[in-house]
Amino acid sequence: MAEACGLLGDGSKAVKIHHLVKAPENSVSSISRRESWDASRPATVYKTPETLPDGTPCTAATVILRTRGCVWWWKSGCTFCGYFNDVRD
Repeated sequence: MAEACGLLGDGSKAVKIHHLVKAPENSVSSISRRESWDASRPATVYKTPETLPDGTPCTAATVILRTRGCVWWWKSGCTFCGYFNDVRD
């Protein structure tokens, strides 16, 4: 059987994409944040501009507490919201 080659056919051996892309949760900054566990402080706090239903502009605050993560992450490995970057196993 012939061996697979790269997408453009340059003769190099094919490589799976997940071996090429470094997952954000494994970056140096994410690991250091995750390992510096201080349950008395939130993992992340940020503000975003929002608009109320009547059109009034306002600011929304989001606070991510240091927890083990959501049930979807632990059951299926969901990465939809990126919350797993801010929590610790």
